[in-house]
Amino acid sequence: MRTLDVHTGVPYQVLIGDGLLREAGSRCLEVLHGRKVMIVSDQRVAPLYLEEGSRAFEEAGFQVFSFTFPEGE
Repeated sequence: MRTLDVHTGVPYQVLIGDGLLREAGSRCLEVLHGRKVMIVSDQRVAPLYLEEGSRAFEEAGFQVFSFTFPEGE
């Protein structure tokens, strides 16, 4: 896994590596104060990753909402 530091007004890290989607919920427990998440995706990407991402957050105890918008928007 690689970590990319992004230096903005509010710095943050981006994690790059295999299997991170399955770990998304447990990793976010460390940094999120609430227990509700919104997954936003387009119609092309959602069928590939929305189910697995939602499951990862639900298993970590989050309430998951999603919004899918048309491709190209």
